[in-house]
Amino acid sequence: LAYTGVETISQMAEETRRPQVRVPQALVLMIFTVLVIFGAIYHWYPKMTGRMLRQFVEKTGIPFLTTQMGKGVIDERHPLFRPVREIVLKTDGLADVLRDALGSEGVEFALVYGSIAAATPTAGSDIDLLVVGSLGLREAVRRLGAAQDTLGREINPNVWTRPEFDRRRREADAFLARLLDGPTIQVIGRIPATEV
Repeated sequence: LAYTGVETISQMAEETRRPQVRVPQALVLMIFTVLVIFGAIYHWYPKMTGRMLRQFVEKTGIPFLTTQMGKGVIDERHPLFRPVREIVLKTDGLADVLRDALGSEGVEFALVYGSIAAATPTAGSDIDLLVVGSLGLREAVRRLGAAQDTLGREINPNVWTRPEFDRRRREADAFLARLLDGPTIQVIGRIPATEV
């Protein structure tokens, strides 16, 4: 695996126009993939994987620490920490971070839409978030402040009451129709079924 990965990275460096960008991305993705594979193996063979993971970490020099709880983490001072953290947040952690920040009080349902949900963000993309409930815009912005810092992206909340959401749906509001037809990431609750 290591030989194939190194060979692939060096071939990529020769073929790409921007190796200083592409090679680190490929390396982070490869490391992330290996760790995900080890996680899957650990699910079925936990005793064997601990030994295998230790050997893999020792041979590759991947920055890996063990906490008191026995979980492995990448050292925050290592150059790969931020890219790996961003990959995890963008794939699995986004909804959790937003859900924890918003809380459930005053929120009937919330979802991410736009380029983040479509997995087509640019470096400057913000996180478009629809929040429906009795929560006001000011309170939503206050609650989301820490999440914005954690995610490293601006969060753009659209906050509607449930009657406003229902009215827009009944009136076939163009914005809401595009939002509901596009990809979304559920954060809290579910979008209610259309009334018949």
